[in-house]
Amino acid sequence: MTVANQITLVRILLIPVFVVFAVYYSASVRNGMPEDWLRWAAVAAFVIAAASDGLDGWIARRFNQRSALVAFLKRPLTDTRVTTATGPFEHPTLYGGSSRMPTLFGAPTAGSGGFIPRMVALSPALVGNDRFTVGVEGGLGGGFSGLILDVVPNAVGTPFGDATAYLGFSPGARYRRVGPLFGSGAGQGWGSSVIPIDNNPALVGTPLYGQWFVRDPGSGGRFSASAAFAVTHF
Repeated sequence: MTVANQITLVRILLIPVFVVFAVYYSASVRNGMPEDWLRWAAVAAFVIAAASDGLDGWIARRFNQRSALVAFLKRPLTDTRVTTATGPFEHPTLYGGSSRMPTLFGAPTAGSGGFIPRMVALSPALVGNDRFTVGVEGGLGGGFSGLILDVVPNAVGTPFGDATAYLGFSPGARYRRVGPLFGSGAGQGWGSSVIPIDNNPALVGTPLYGQWFVRDPGSGGRFSASAAFAVTHF
């Protein structure tokens, strides 16, 4: 079997590999505990399959390895729609690329060294997810941190410890004291907070807003702060 034939067959075998990884990743998201390695494995399988499309044809022409098998396989089984991600080979909608990812708003407050704490969503806001996790990175390592959650935003912003908070501080606001960030030094701190979400269907479609604050003398005040985030329960 020629090299071109082998590349074509590998691309075909990668199709079920991609599907399996994508399906299991989607299932992990639905269960509220997304396995990121499955997502990246699916992406890797797709990228390898896409990169090989055209490579076998070039090798066949360059080294005169054309065969009836390649001509047959390239038409019905290795459609160029795999590369262009058009129907029926559209990319699956993963959590990381969906509208369920948090959106950011408001201006962050920089801390020591000009570094800005950044919010990181580590799991989806799925109703009933008792491990909904929101992380922060890029803060002052060792700096005391806290996460404020609210059901009302404040798009204009209000002063908060010389930082700017973009939360409404409504009666439903909650403060979660996380403690010192892991890491050491400016921009090297990271941490997370686990927020159980009630298994209440009435929460579906309702928003949740939040913002991280890190005690940081280098901010010029008491706190550095991330941009605020908005996420919708589903």
